[in-house]
Amino acid sequence: SEDRTVIIWDLNHRSFLRALGPFSGSVKLISFNQANANIVILYENNNDDIICVYNINGIEITKSRSVENNINCLAIFSQTGLTKEIVITGTQKGDLIIYDVFKELEEIKRINYKISITAIAVANESQIIIGDINGQLTTLNAMN
Repeated sequence: SEDRTVIIWDLNHRSFLRALGPFSGSVKLISFNQANANIVILYENNNDDIICVYNINGIEITKSRSVENNINCLAIFSQTGLTKEIVITGTQKGDLIIYDVFKELEEIKRINYKISITAIAVANESQIIIGDINGQLTTLNAMN
C-alpha cells in the first residue's frame, strides 16, 4: 500500500494478525504460497524494484537488492516437500524471470515472450499460467 506496509488478516475470524513493514518504498505487488503461506512482496525503492519473502509469522526469509524494473505481476510456489521454492515475475518487456528463494532470490531462468506479461497464476506445483497484454494464456512447466 501507499503507507509502505502489508497487513495480514485472519479472514475466518475477521481479525488483524500482523503488519509487515514499513518498507522503504511503496508496496506494488504481493503473492502468497498456498503450500506454506510464505509471502512475496515487491516494493519500489528509489526507482528500483525490491523483492522480499516473509513467512506467515512475519520473519524475513530472503531479500533481493534490486530486480528487473517494470514488473507487472508475480507469484510464489514450491514443489512437494519444499525441495524448491520459486518466485516468478512477469515484466512489461515480456520477460518471465524465475528466482530461487532458497538461494537468496538468485535468478535461475529467464524466458522472453516478446509481449508484456500481465498475469501469472500457479496451476499446480509445477505448472504456471501466464497471461499477456493481448489476453492470450500460455501454460508451462516452471521447473524445467
